[in-house]
Amino acid sequence: MCVVQIGELVSQLSDETKAQNKAIPWRIIKDTRNFYVHAYGAIDIPSVWDTLINDIVDSVGAGAPCLTQF
Repeated sequence: MCVVQIGELVSQLSDETKAQNKAIPWRIIKDTRNFYVHAYGAIDIPSVWDTLINDIVDSVGAGAPCLTQF
């Protein structure tokens, strides 16, 4: 699941990188990953769809400027 992979990658970013890109909700991304991994059947499919369609799209837009830092 891409949400899990995104959360894993976020956890590997340095605190400095996260601090320089405050428009991205780093903690929420990581917490969402943790919920999906550990919910064990309590996942609400419409909520997952909303995350995929809205939240990830918003985060991509907010994250595009930080890609030039690497």
